[in-house]
Amino acid sequence: MASAWPPPHDPGKRPRHADPDARRRQPGDPGARDAPADGRLAGRTSLRPGAGEALFDVRHAGGRPFQVEADQTRVTVLGTRFEVRRAESGEIGVAVARGRVAVRRDAGGPAFDAVLSRGDSVALDAREARRARLADPEAVADWRRGRLSYASARLTDVASDIGRFSSVRVVTSPAVADLRLTASFRTDQARAFLANLPAALPVEVTPRADGALAITPAPSGNKK
Repeated sequence: MASAWPPPHDPGKRPRHADPDARRRQPGDPGARDAPADGRLAGRTSLRPGAGEALFDVRHAGGRPFQVEADQTRVTVLGTRFEVRRAESGEIGVAVARGRVAVRRDAGGPAFDAVLSRGDSVALDAREARRARLADPEAVADWRRGRLSYASARLTDVASDIGRFSSVRVVTSPAVADLRLTASFRTDQARAFLANLPAALPVEVTPRADGALAITPAPSGNKK
């Protein structure tokens, strides 16, 4: 099972401690459960390569902006609770549960510069930046509670998350990898979710000899 996003870090430096409770982050890393749940970081933090997500709960400190960098995307905190995720496909997503964040990208895709407020989200890849409203802002970082939620996510990214957050291994055919999916399900119900996937997308899900589930294009006569 591929590991989730490691804790944020500032390359070449050890994190400096901020004011108590000022900046908290909870990385979505099943392998880091023994780490303190309340990691305090100041200044700027960069997210290491690899798919994963991290939840930040940040109290604004005047004159000391806190920034999160994910590839070519920079998120500047304005006092907020928000999630940043890097998907397996390389897509960067930002979702705001409370407060505001400024999101800016100058390279790696179409330029983007906007302030997101509660309930706002944006997904940025090499081709576009897609903004959307969250049906439930409190559902941000549902992965901490054993639930995976998506709004127009790539099928390959959903499959990758299932592999990281459950015992189910999924292999997605490149022919269907970019299909978009909106869904919400518990990680312990991943197999049931995959069994019902052909009802939503033109795919079929079949077991492989090695125990993984393969998602491939549906036979031509069964396509939606």
